[in-house]
Amino acid sequence: MGDAGFFKGTSADQDVRFPDKKKKLLKSTSFAPILSTKVDMKKVDLPTIKLWITKRVTQLIGIEDDVLVDYIFGQLEQDTVDPNEMQINITGFLNKNAGSFMAELWELLVSAQQSPLGIPKVLLEQTKEQIRRERAEHGRLVDELKKQREQEESGRLANRPAPRAEGERKRRWGDREDQPRAPDRDRERERRRSPSPRRRRDPSRERDVSRERDRDRDRRRVRSRSRERERRKGSRERSRERKNRSRSRSKSRERERNEGSENKERRRRRSRS
Repeated sequence: MGDAGFFKGTSADQDVRFPDKKKKLLKSTSFAPILSTKVDMKKVDLPTIKLWITKRVTQLIGIEDDVLVDYIFGQLEQDTVDPNEMQINITGFLNKNAGSFMAELWELLVSAQQSPLGIPKVLLEQTKEQIRRERAEHGRLVDELKKQREQEESGRLANRPAPRAEGERKRRWGDREDQPRAPDRDRERERRRSPSPRRRRDPSRERDVSRERDRDRDRRRVRSRSRERERRKGSRERSRERKNRSRSRSKSRERERNEGSENKERRRRRSRS
């Protein structure tokens, strides 16, 4: 009777009728030898690995699958990562590509834990190669732009008219260097070079002009304010007149009504008498 409060029997793990499917898959599935290497995930730069996982999964299944990428990345963020069990978990998504994917992923993780930066050596080399290609492309574009500018400059120089010869210039314009300059021409040239009195600035005159401008502005403001006061005053007077008219009309109507009622009362009295 003392054991009545406890259940007796075997659990599902102990019962041979319910075999563990995961253990069966672990025994029947072939795994890459690299998966037997232990990896310390604390030494790995996971964001870099996630970029590779996203790119590789898209290549294998042909579409971007954020759910599968997050699922794989979530298994890598666990305290202990079992690569064999992880391969079994993603087999339903990648099918026959699960083994090759796990081999490539684990090789990157092993390389990353050996690197001081936590980045696999292969990805570092790919990044360096991409930077070199971008620099070479940039240099090629710069050279092409330089050649294009040189060609445009050479074409512009080729289209420019050639300078006239000295003899032709003298035949057309005459030899002016030997001719004496006329005094009127010299005076005109000096007058053009010297600043005219109109162009010279007079500080005192500018101050007077600015003061006069300020006075005009103040006068305009005063006039506008006075006009605004007069307009408001006129509007108030008109409103008073309208109110007085309405009051007088209402009083006259009231008086007429009272007189009419009095006349009616008199007529009644007369008719009764």
